[in-house]
Amino acid sequence: WFLRAYITADEMEAAEALTGGSNDKGIDAVLIDDDTKNVFIVQGKYRENLGKKNETRNDVVGFAEVAYLLAEDEEFAAFKESLSTEVYERLAKARRRLLKDGYRLRLFFVTTGKCSAALEKEARHIAQVQTLPATLEVVDWQRVLSVLDYYLRDVAPPVRSPLAFLDAPDV
Repeated sequence: WFLRAYITADEMEAAEALTGGSNDKGIDAVLIDDDTKNVFIVQGKYRENLGKKNETRNDVVGFAEVAYLLAEDEEFAAFKESLSTEVYERLAKARRRLLKDGYRLRLFFVTTGKCSAALEKEARHIAQVQTLPATLEVVDWQRVLSVLDYYLRDVAPPVRSPLAFLDAPDV
């Protein structure tokens, strides 16, 4: 739903961007937007208790380093070693767009947990590699709820209350 609510209005495009599966190295979605010349890469972290768990430095910084891995030949070759074929192919296509066609890289670390301001700042700095334009945005539990609220109120079709079925006549 995050892709649909925050990145693209096209539900099919959002669904096709999902990677899933093992050996994805934290890459949960790769969406290439040819109209805006952006590559969106998303890592999501679901925490059962909203805003209770702090994200680890390794997870956030590791995701920020994806920008560097995509920019450097040797690093990308090493990165692909234990990467699933599906994710590798998507990243290779994204990498070509970034390096040859002038696309921008937009990384989104989305969590229902928390991320300290200092860690977010460090990760944003790491994502800003010299050889390609890249940004990192951390979407923490509060922003996740805000985006979800907007999505449910203004974008998604109305969800019928289960209680409404109690009053509905039998058909």
